[in-house]
Amino acid sequence: MKLRSTIQSVGLMSIVIALAGCAAPEPEAAEPEETIEMLPLEERRAVEPAGEEYPGHELPEPIFPDVARENSPKGAQATVEYFWEGIDYVRQTGQAQPAASVSHYLCDVCTEFIFRWQQLYDAGATATLDGKTEVELVETQSFVEEDTDEEWTAILFNVTEPASDFYMDGELIEEESLEETTLEGWWAELVYDEAEERWQIEWIDQDDSLVS
Repeated sequence: MKLRSTIQSVGLMSIVIALAGCAAPEPEAAEPEETIEMLPLEERRAVEPAGEEYPGHELPEPIFPDVARENSPKGAQATVEYFWEGIDYVRQTGQAQPAASVSHYLCDVCTEFIFRWQQLYDAGATATLDGKTEVELVETQSFVEEDTDEEWTAILFNVTEPASDFYMDGELIEEESLEETTLEGWWAELVYDEAEERWQIEWIDQDDSLVS
């Protein structure tokens, strides 16, 4: 039985807020447009925060590592690391393709990370990072489901997120900006797609009970 069936996961929104480095503005009324004044998209991208370098939405796309194509523990580990590069990328650019390319459609938490940041970006939000997210690999194990012969790999790891600044329509929102943060007890479950020659993250989550 896969880990996600035996470990109680934390709430999706608490994960996104803790790791993504921001939360959507709390609504003061039922109508969300009363809390965010949204500029037209083309105007939003031209806004520059006063006295600050504009958040880098023209960053180079993460390079998919060749080792991630291997059907091996190293390939699975490289895929997890690439996923977090993709999360950093979507936070700063609104571009979801890198992270989505290694996320299985069953991975609800992956989707929550990726498309939450796409929505924020489309609403005029972006983030700058003081460095990149670091993944500390703790343990990797491979399994075979007895009933289906399905092979999958589980990886336990810790994540250290760099300090980040959060902007809305080019204005720095200090209360949503965070210092460097480490979250332990993350795990990912991956399956290898022979046709695509790449791993897919089928599930990812964080649980304090996994911290040794």
